[in-house]
Amino acid sequence: MGKRTRTRALVARGKGLRFDYKLVERLASIGLVDSEIEAALDIPKNTFEKYKRRDARLARCLAVGAQAPHREVVRSLYRLCLGYNWVQQKVKIVETKTGGSVRLPMEETLMHIPPNVKAIETFLCNRFPNEWKKRSHIDVTGELTLKDRMQLSGIGVGQDEDEE
Repeated sequence: MGKRTRTRALVARGKGLRFDYKLVERLASIGLVDSEIEAALDIPKNTFEKYKRRDARLARCLAVGAQAPHREVVRSLYRLCLGYNWVQQKVKIVETKTGGSVRLPMEETLMHIPPNVKAIETFLCNRFPNEWKKRSHIDVTGELTLKDRMQLSGIGVGQDEDEE
């Protein structure tokens, strides 16, 4: 087997490796999980885990990078809860009588996305679980006779001959 090549993120340093911390943070910030970062850096899982435990800067880069997509999702969920406006831009191209085409000025339309009830429910249930968690409480009272229990379980003992 040939010598294993490393990406530019790693440089051999004696018996250890030196990471390109900015690259590791960027990989984490686009939502890659550890196994995907290991593959991108071409490092075995156990080696990456070992360096994560030993190298505080590497662990910090992974944590900081992982916060970016989390913040973006929280921000998007919050916008869905409140509703928002956005400008839709349309390009119109009109064909001329001579067979050519003319591009007209861009048409802008103000669009509105109303608040999303499901997003509000998700936000409240996760942010304030004691006040907003979904509760399902069922009270069951009564008694089951032996015959009822047998029927529920599919045992046919005690069936009348008329039913056959």
